[in-house]
Amino acid sequence: MAHVCSLISHWLPVVTICPVNKLPDFLYVTVVVEGQFVELFEARRRIRKAVPFLSRTFMEDVASTVLGAFPEATEVHVTLLFNRHVCIATRDQ
Repeated sequence: MAHVCSLISHWLPVVTICPVNKLPDFLYVTVVVEGQFVELFEARRRIRKAVPFLSRTFMEDVASTVLGAFPEATEVHVTLLFNRHVCIATRDQ
């Protein structure tokens, strides 16, 4: 039997405002789900609802918020444009 692992991402960045320098951050969110199927458009909608547009928040907070919005996810990756900074939140097993 095959092991199923879904990685769900989106192609338009989530735009937030950095609380430190007050500049926009373009974030890409990837949700990793092990052992089950998650519908793509529903997952993208849940990501957009979890992170409001132009909210003042840190990448680490975005990762933990999205992980909370996906109880079936094992980890969430949040990256800046061009993968210059990566934040990974994992669920304790």
